[in-house]
Amino acid sequence: MQSQLSHIDQMGGVALDGFQRSVREQDVAERAAAVLEGALFNIFTYASLLAREVEDLDEVAEVWRHMEVVCDRFSEALSGLKDHCPGCNISHDRVLDLRAKCGRLMAMHA
Repeated sequence: MQSQLSHIDQMGGVALDGFQRSVREQDVAERAAAVLEGALFNIFTYASLLAREVEDLDEVAEVWRHMEVVCDRFSEALSGLKDHCPGCNISHDRVLDLRAKCGRLMAMHA
């Protein structure tokens, strides 16, 4: 299970690296924010599949705890754009909504 949890972290890191490159190289912050948001939802899908395979409720809660951390990293990356890109607020809000959902799922399985 630890290797699958590290996959969640790695997927988040890859998405964040691509996001940082996009924002630096082009003035397309809104599109980059939408791509980052999409990547987070893909990671969430992976985490959902992983949580379904695990039988121990503590391990399921750990999957959602990891997702909360990934959501926090994505939120931090997007929060830096809020002043320069008002359209990025939508993606940031969706990331925060997903984080809240992960928190509810973690609490439900703890």
